Amino acid sequence: MGKGPEAQDWFAGGVVAYQTRVKEAVLGLPPGTDPCSPACAEQLARGVRAVLDADLAVSTTGVGGPDPEDGHPPGTVYLGWATRDAVGHRRLRIDGDPVEVLARTVAEATALLRDLAEGHTPSSVGISA
Repeated sequence: MGKGPEAQDWFAGGVVAYQTRVKEAVLGLPPGTDPCSPACAEQLARGVRAVLDADLAVSTTGVGGPDPEDGHPPGTVYLGWATRDAVGHRRLRIDGDPVEVLARTVAEATALLRDLAEGHTPSSVGISA
């Protein structure tokens, strides 16, 4: 992301919060929130936007696989997004091994970020990928 022209003017940064305790302490995730849920994805995006004082933020959370976690099958991914005026999520159901799930998640999150930056407000929908 930071490789674009004049990135210092438009790219605030990113937060990698893998452990639930970090999501809670840094990004404001309420304790007990399912880490693979719309509520988690939306709060992570809100939290990143607040921490970085950014105009918009996108988050990812889910189960990459190869095994299920906490009752969620591999490939269950939520993208969260937050702007100054709105917040939402998208559910993805991605087939493939963990590398494929990660690659598709990154592609979908990048596309969502681009759409938000272009002023498009996405709907909260489920997507099979």
